[in-house]
Amino acid sequence: MQSKSERNLPRLVLMSDFNPEEFVTIPDGWSCKRLADCTIDGNISYGIVQPGKHVDDGVPVIRVNNVNNGQLELSGVLKVSPEIESKFKRTRLMGGEVLLTLVGSTGQSFVAPSKLRGWNVPRAIAVIRVNEAVGADWVNLCLQSKNTKHFLDVRANTTVQKTLNLKDVRDIPIIIPPKDTKEEIESTVFAFSKKIELLREQNKTLETLAQAIFKEWFVHFNYPDATGEMVDSLSACNAQAGELGEIPKGWRVGKLGEIAGIGSGKRPENKSEQKTESHCIPLIGATKIMGYVENHLYHEDIIVIGRVGTHGEIQRFSEKVWASDNTLVIKSDNLDFVYFILTGVDYEVMNRGAVQPLITQTDLKNYPVIVPSDDVMMQFNQCIKPTFEKVKSNNSQIQTLSKTRDTLLPKLMSGQVRAYE
Repeated sequence: MQSKSERNLPRLVLMSDFNPEEFVTIPDGWSCKRLADCTIDGNISYGIVQPGKHVDDGVPVIRVNNVNNGQLELSGVLKVSPEIESKFKRTRLMGGEVLLTLVGSTGQSFVAPSKLRGWNVPRAIAVIRVNEAVGADWVNLCLQSKNTKHFLDVRANTTVQKTLNLKDVRDIPIIIPPKDTKEEIESTVFAFSKKIELLREQNKTLETLAQAIFKEWFVHFNYPDATGEMVDSLSACNAQAGELGEIPKGWRVGKLGEIAGIGSGKRPENKSEQKTESHCIPLIGATKIMGYVENHLYHEDIIVIGRVGTHGEIQRFSEKVWASDNTLVIKSDNLDFVYFILTGVDYEVMNRGAVQPLITQTDLKNYPVIVPSDDVMMQFNQCIKPTFEKVKSNNSQIQTLSKTRDTLLPKLMSGQVRAYE
């Protein structure tokens, strides 16, 4: 019988007799190890079992919802009390560890950046401290391979929700090619990943600049040809939307539903956790892609936000997607303007959920907004359009690069092709 203090300690993976080379076929001169044999001390641990309530001055933890297809999203980070976190020093991050999701969206992995030093993880994430001979980046590549995903999928427990146990994680086969081949593969794949990351960073910069223009025009009212003549917003309100202070003459106060169509997504008949030839359309959840489906609901410029559960994350799409039933979908001829309006909404005030957060179409449609004159709206659209066209172009490049990388990776990892042939 374990004591209470023993139960609070991170779970350690024990050695087994599993032979990884029985699971994969490798070229001559290559080898294969269990994941546990690639670690510093043979141990893999999961983190804090019961984090408790959020503590503002606590220790931040990376949760599964902070990981989106291997990308970190550090909004809404949970912080736990130092007293609780101190019992899980084994999983306290130094930076450079490989983190693997164990519950829900299983099998996602990434290398912890140095900015996460001092952070921790919950029960749903495994911390893997890889030895230098193998390398964290290489292990992360292997964890994203088709072989590994299949290995984990057939072993996942789905009694309540999809869950991986540490014994199976310990036995994940890690292919080890000769040093020069390994370096070639890493160099090739990382070149794709670096280009993708640069495009994502450029998009963030472009959106920041566009938001600055929006605030200058529609918060400070410093727009082209502004006369400076202001009127009381309540007297300009034709929708009884409330007092919003003074606004430029010729503008009005209205409702978001007057300038945007707002509807709900739908539940798909079936979905796949992984992208396949038949299921290749992204299924959009409240904060991220939550799987893939066969058909699309939308193939136009739309905004998707969470309706049930998590809300406040604003996602834009122009490619084919299926929006899930826990989302709201927004369309508009002035979508850029509406996008920045949505970034300023206080969704907590709008929340109607007693058990979990909930916002309704009606509440969002009735949200009061300052509507500029037609000519100012047209000028703003013309001003912002090139910025978001560039963002859209970058996103298209990201999709192409990601597809090429993901197609090339299994061939490189199996020895079918050489990186520099």
